[in-house]
Amino acid sequence: MSCLAEGHGNGVRLSAATISRDRDLPRPFVGKVLSTLSMAGLVTSVRGPGGGFALAKPPDQICLMDVVTLFERSLGSRTCLVGGGICSDGHPCPVHQRFGAVQQAADDLLRETTFAVFQSRGPI
Repeated sequence: MSCLAEGHGNGVRLSAATISRDRDLPRPFVGKVLSTLSMAGLVTSVRGPGGGFALAKPPDQICLMDVVTLFERSLGSRTCLVGGGICSDGHPCPVHQRFGAVQQAADDLLRETTFAVFQSRGPI
């Protein structure tokens, strides 16, 4: 998504191979991620010459949380850092409240940050 955001607005479509090379990621992995993003309506794809992938919406309309929720387990099911039956909301450990605050701050960051932040890096 960051790679696509960098080139957004220039009419550039990127192939999975280009993204794989530029981000140093395995090509099959990038293909699976792009497929999931496409099914979620976050990217569009065009086949053939001049084809490739692009963001489905402007980068400032897609937050990081939109992507995280596609690939991570439910954020609501996070457990305390100690976890493992030692800690729960009913019987919190000494770091339970503090860890909950860290999780909330991370969630806020993901909701408040859009992919527009990657546009300042310029197109690839």
